[in-house]
Amino acid sequence: MKLATRILLVTTFILLAAASARAAEIVRDPGLIETMPVQGVTLAMTPKEAFDHLIAKGYRAGDITTFEQWDTGGLNLVLGDFSAPEGRSEISLSRARTGDRLVNISETFNRPQERFDTNGEIGAMRDHFGIAADDPKCRLNDAGGGTCRVADAAENANHAYGLTALPTMILRYATRNKELKDSF
Repeated sequence: MKLATRILLVTTFILLAAASARAAEIVRDPGLIETMPVQGVTLAMTPKEAFDHLIAKGYRAGDITTFEQWDTGGLNLVLGDFSAPEGRSEISLSRARTGDRLVNISETFNRPQERFDTNGEIGAMRDHFGIAADDPKCRLNDAGGGTCRVADAAENANHAYGLTALPTMILRYATRNKELKDSF
């Protein structure tokens, strides 16, 4: 596994661990979590389906152009450029050691020249997961950003989906925590 991929996975794991330490989770069914998309990719997809979908959308993974060339546990795919109005999205896919199942999808999407619709981003999560608009655990703040996280259990969750929306940056992830830990 490349160093950059390891660093991204470790960073994601640390962020997930810190986020899971928060009390009063919004608890939802794992099936709902598995079907919430990150740029059209979900945990319910196979690694090949996810890879092919992102490549079809224009994402690139360096020299890796076909699924068969992906021979590591994790892969970073990039679309766009920081200087372009549409910005730059980087998605990390991690798969189980067996290679047949996605265990983590994370995205960092920077758009310095154009603002995100943070209300729409949080609203999409509320709609998908059936979260009340006034739930303080899934909210917008006065600075134009917002956060929302759901998990499949209040403690020791396996499935989780999280979103941090800022005016010029979106951070989101979908994970199977226990399987992600086992994939290291």
